[in-house]
Amino acid sequence: MRTLSESELNDVSGGGSFLIPPTLVGIGALAGNTIIGIDNTINSFQDAIAPIGVVLTALSGPITGALHQFNDYVIYKATQGLNTFAQTLGGTIAPDYHYENEWIHGIN
Repeated sequence: MRTLSESELNDVSGGGSFLIPPTLVGIGALAGNTIIGIDNTINSFQDAIAPIGVVLTALSGPITGALHQFNDYVIYKATQGLNTFAQTLGGTIAPDYHYENEWIHGIN
């Protein structure tokens, strides 16, 4: 049997106290989760107003529909890129994408 190091004790116990200064990994994870959280808020807002877009698309025809989908796709790709960066920083929140909810899975 051996004595655990301070790092091992922190891993096992859930990590230190509030008096221990944050690590770069912890700061990176916080920044990453913040970015993903902001992206999820943007996508949730799009989900909330999606019925308006669906009605306008249905009433306005295929050109408006294509523009609607293109707009959603641009935001989708931008938030995907930001989420990839955020996960590289250590973010662990699961991203939620409006584009997938509306155009891939369909609005429920």
